[in-house]
Amino acid sequence: MKHVVALLLVLGCARSAAADPWYAGSAGRDRKIHLVITLSAGAVYLSTALLFQDAITPDKCRWCNPPSFDRGVRETLVWSTPSKARTASDILGVVTIPTLAIASANFTLIGHDPGWGDVLDVTLPIVETVFVAQVATYFMKSAVGRQRPYAHFDGVRPSMDTFEDNLSFWSGHSSLSFAFATSAGMVAHMRKSRAEPVIWGVGMTLAATTAYLRMAGDMHYFSDVLVGAAVGISAGLTIPRLIEHDLAITTAGKNIALMGTF
Repeated sequence: MKHVVALLLVLGCARSAAADPWYAGSAGRDRKIHLVITLSAGAVYLSTALLFQDAITPDKCRWCNPPSFDRGVRETLVWSTPSKARTASDILGVVTIPTLAIASANFTLIGHDPGWGDVLDVTLPIVETVFVAQVATYFMKSAVGRQRPYAHFDGVRPSMDTFEDNLSFWSGHSSLSFAFATSAGMVAHMRKSRAEPVIWGVGMTLAATTAYLRMAGDMHYFSDVLVGAAVGISAGLTIPRLIEHDLAITTAGKNIALMGTF
């Protein structure tokens, strides 16, 4: 009888824990912190891109002449109809890879009777990674002011305004694609998912294809996509691990700091 009572108590506690809302306890506190970080980074990126684009985008190139190795790679890889490569890179980098990354992360929850907390635990690390990487990418593009290859070599122009002409370094599509692919792989790794090899393999292959298409479309040099990939991978390897650590937002006077153990 004592064993039955003990078992009922354990099951009762398990049900209570499973029924806890996503924002309860230390795990809930960390989720709220990461949600704030994600929403803040997203707001910074979207507001900058939509409201302050004209103010921070360089009118003239600050880095105009590419080095010889970038010239050589461009001559080898650029397509005769770059618009096809550009369209393909948009479909892969902006639609396909993000969809697969979010879907594959949530696929790891199948068979675990997940709640909203579990969904946030696998989704937030990916979205947070992408927004942080894109904020860094957007401000770096504007600060460096590198001229795109199509503009430098008088190639086929895309159907867009000239404000894009000096936003080549580093590649936003590359950092975006590799951030999605790497963070999704990290989520699968941390959850010990059997699908991890497939998630890594498919994600990195599609991300590399996107980077290649940005060069084939004459939108970026090899150095642009190489650094963009490195940024996306670095963010994807680092930021998802933060969800496993206790974090706290503290204030000291007018300063705000994010604290935790790593």
